[in-house]
Amino acid sequence: MAHGQDDPASPADETHVSPDGALTLLVSYGDDPTVAFAGHAWHVHGEMFPELGAPRDAIAHIVADILSSRRPIIECWKGDQRVDAWAPEDNDFDFEAFLAEDQSHREHGEDWRVRYWSP
Repeated sequence: MAHGQDDPASPADETHVSPDGALTLLVSYGDDPTVAFAGHAWHVHGEMFPELGAPRDAIAHIVADILSSRRPIIECWKGDQRVDAWAPEDNDFDFEAFLAEDQSHREHGEDWRVRYWSP
C-alpha cells in the first residue's frame, strides 16, 4: 500500500464520484501523474509502476481498474466514520490475509472493510 503524507502535487484533471457518492477519486496527469481518494492520505504516483508503462499510462491503468471494479478499495472505519481509504497495488489483493497479518498494527475500534467502486 502506498501512503503519502504529502498531497498529490498537481490539481485534479479528472474527478470521479462513486455511484453511491461515498468516494471521490482524483486523477492528475500533469508532470507527476497521481491518483488519490479525496480526503485521505493515500495516493500513488505513476512512476511507482514502471511495469504498467509511462507514469501517465500507469495512472490511467490504475484508474480504469478502480472504476471498473477490478481493483478493490480498502476502507477503515471507526464507528460510523470512514477514516481511511486506499487501493492496493495488486488487483488480486488478499483481504483476508491482510486482516490476519496486520492485526498488531490496528487501533482499538477499527473496522476494516473491502469494497469496490460499483456495488
